Amino acid sequence: MKPNKLNWEVGAGTETGYVRKENQDRMSWAPVPWGQLYIVADGMGGHAGGAQAAELTVQGLEKYLATASEDVRIEDAIRDAFEKTNKDVYDKAHAGDPATEGMGSTAVILLIFGQIAKIAHVGDSRAYLYRDGKLRLLTKDHTQVQRMVDAGMLTPEAARNHPSASLLERAIGHRSTVAMDIGSDLVLKEGDGILLCSDGLSGYADDQEIEAAMNGSSTPQETVNRLINLALQKGGEDNVTVQFVRYGKRSEVRNSDYKGKLKSILLAVLIAGLVGATSFSAYMLATNSTEESDASLRKAINRKGSELMQQITKIKEPDEQIGQHKVNVADHNLELVTIKNAEQQSANQIRKLENQLGLESQAIKSLENKLKSAIQQKSIAEKRRLSATQMVKKLEEKVSALKKKVRTLEKRLQLFELAPVLCSPVNDKEGK
Repeated sequence: MKPNKLNWEVGAGTETGYVRKENQDRMSWAPVPWGQLYIVADGMGGHAGGAQAAELTVQGLEKYLATASEDVRIEDAIRDAFEKTNKDVYDKAHAGDPATEGMGSTAVILLIFGQIAKIAHVGDSRAYLYRDGKLRLLTKDHTQVQRMVDAGMLTPEAARNHPSASLLERAIGHRSTVAMDIGSDLVLKEGDGILLCSDGLSGYADDQEIEAAMNGSSTPQETVNRLINLALQKGGEDNVTVQFVRYGKRSEVRNSDYKGKLKSILLAVLIAGLVGATSFSAYMLATNSTEESDASLRKAINRKGSELMQQITKIKEPDEQIGQHKVNVADHNLELVTIKNAEQQSANQIRKLENQLGLESQAIKSLENKLKSAIQQKSIAEKRRLSATQMVKKLEEKVSALKKKVRTLEKRLQLFELAPVLCSPVNDKEGK
């Protein structure tokens, strides 16, 4: 199901900013059983974790809402989609991978069916209603400083510059369960717009500045471009993502009135010319009775009438062309949202592959170092073995020499034991 081309216009954009090296925001548009779904997600949790958490959040919400039964209450389908997506991100964040440990994401969604808009969110990504040149916040940030603002401990201005301004109390994937806020049905009227944004915009520009930037924009895409430039002018310290969906063509209401009046004037002039030409021709017919004059005058009348009708047709053609161009612009904006989302998914896949290659390179280097260490240890062990062999040989030689000495000493000892017998004098008495 595609958005009503005659009633809806969409603008979308995202920027990394001047400080961050990676864009961890994600956005999406997708058809769902009830109508159209728009999403903005802001990931957090390290170099790889934040982008992956936002990516899983967008994919999960899209998948679970797109496959939900149309018979289910919209509020129940939204709640179920958030809970299942939260489980997916939570399981990934607690899978033991240091790169994704503790990751999470905010999410704000806009679900449009007919002239009804439904908002749901977790975290500090926001939704606004832009009506008659005035901006109204539709969501409440799930942050510690917002709770202090609600308690009267901080003013909204002080909260924006508070050190804990970005510290979330709720986020997808932080806990095993998640509580989301679901707004009531919002009935839109001609010219209304819904703004979805990450805190890269609302965290640096106040609502009055955002409203001023939106005033005077002719198209939703121009509105988005102005808001992104506003965030960058504020320092561009964070990723910024904006989607603006407008019901009807607010900036063209006055133009259409002007064009209608101009068309009426031109038609009146042409009709007056046609009437004048007809009157003149009738007069000429009355004053010229010949058949030849009558025929030539009729031809002149027909030719003049044809020329006038062609001019009337030409007046209508620009409006039809403008309408077709607007339809084409709306289609192109939707295509841009889809393309940018695909680019973000591709970039995330590339980063995953790069991370895997980096891990594999580290593993190879580690194995090479272990191999070198093993070779060195083997060389040392071989040297020690040779040294020990030489020592054993020397010890064996010494033992052999000692055995010879022992044998020599044993022989001498035997001789010493026999010496007294051989050398003793003969007994005189026995001799006599």
